[in-house]
Amino acid sequence: GDKASPIGKLLDQQKKGELEWKSASAKEGLKAALQSLAGDTSLAQRLKHIIDHFNKLDAEEYPDHSGVVLSVRKLLEPSQESGQGLPDDGPSEPLLSRSEKQSLSAHTAQVVTLAAEYAECLGLMNFKAVVTAAAQLHDIGKADPRFQAMLIQGNLSAAYAQPVLWAKSDKIPDSIEAWERARERAELPKRFRHEMLSVQMALQPEARSRLPEGAKEMTLALHLIASHHGHARPFAPIVLDDEPLPIEPLHDTFNLGLSKNARLANPAHALDSGVAERFWQLTRQHGWWGLSLIEAVLRLADQTASATPESPIEK
Repeated sequence: GDKASPIGKLLDQQKKGELEWKSASAKEGLKAALQSLAGDTSLAQRLKHIIDHFNKLDAEEYPDHSGVVLSVRKLLEPSQESGQGLPDDGPSEPLLSRSEKQSLSAHTAQVVTLAAEYAECLGLMNFKAVVTAAAQLHDIGKADPRFQAMLIQGNLSAAYAQPVLWAKSDKIPDSIEAWERARERAELPKRFRHEMLSVQMALQPEARSRLPEGAKEMTLALHLIASHHGHARPFAPIVLDDEPLPIEPLHDTFNLGLSKNARLANPAHALDSGVAERFWQLTRQHGWWGLSLIEAVLRLADQTASATPESPIEK
């Protein structure tokens, strides 16, 4: 950036080895940088978060001395609203719950927009197209009727009767017992992961036009879909699902489906599914930190859209 700008001055001092990131002068420099970003809401919010937690700030120089990594570690307070104590099998995740339901198409549109903005902010313009393609498809696995039944805490008949596909629920169970009852009523397998079904659907010929053209770019997009909740690094959770339901391309703009046989033929947890191979291939290509940074773009966009939905909610 411009060396005369507040951010430019900080980075210039860092490059010269003259900046101690935990010092009072660094904090003042960050505050000045925050004031200079009045028109850039997304970046300003992230910088404000760093400043607010400055006493817990960890600063580590990037290995090639091209920059610095600022990080904050903060434990979330236990609460019923956060889904504390619930198992990690999809609908128990806190960000699936909202005060009102949110459609899958609305959530996806917001994630696509945010992912593009974050890629630009991080200087990852070369990966913007790949990240946004992955964002378009990252949650299509939520189309599983059993997952939809879980979101509305109903049965399959109720799920099939819904006018749209949902991404967020207004009534996620708040205890393990309630969760198990809702999961069993929905007939959803234990440890089901919607993002792994998203990858299976994205691998179908009908989805090819939605993925990047280059082989390397397509591999990265598929990995970003699989890893956007932290799995697939390198393995997917094992899910025993002998009777998966076919996914019918009936709703919204997601005109993609998947037959029962296709679901059974290549589950994500199988060693030859391609999930682990893609992780290692991309790690060799982009490095440990490089791949993590690209993953973080989609993951942060998804989390931000879930925590602060802005798109219209369809009733």
